[in-house]
Amino acid sequence: LQILHVPATDPVARGQRVVTSGYSGIFRRGLEVGVIDSVGVDEGELFWQIRVEPSTPLSALQHVFVLVEKPDFDRLVLSMDES
Repeated sequence: LQILHVPATDPVARGQRVVTSGYSGIFRRGLEVGVIDSVGVDEGELFWQIRVEPSTPLSALQHVFVLVEKPDFDRLVLSMDES
């Protein structure tokens, strides 16, 4: 899994847990997504390249949700600032 649009100035480290924030209105807060497996940033880039090891093997899933609308990144950034 990948996490996109996280500014390289934000503190991110391998081994951090990834959970849902609840701000999307789709998933409740605190659902475990996985653990950061790798994190890096290319020289001159503004965003981290983050890979997440999912908490549940994807082959074990029986149902998934497909989101057809992209989240409002301005809202997500504002919600991160409140944390």
